[in-house]
Amino acid sequence: LTLRSYSTRSVGSAKINLKVKVDQPTGSQSLVFANVGDQEICLDVPKSHLLKPGNEFKMSPQLDNIHIFDSETGKRI
Repeated sequence: LTLRSYSTRSVGSAKINLKVKVDQPTGSQSLVFANVGDQEICLDVPKSHLLKPGNEFKMSPQLDNIHIFDSETGKRI
């Protein structure tokens, strides 16, 4: 699962708790690999978020901006 920063909100009433594993800077953005329970996800966030390995944070996905793809065909469901 990959989430882009414009598809999420960092809010107090967040629905998902994450723990950062890796923060990979990519220019003005960073790819952040984090765990949600035992599942790893990737977030594309502004570099200014300063999410470091071991940090925990909360986020809430904007469900109207989420796209689901079939893992076998790569096609959007």
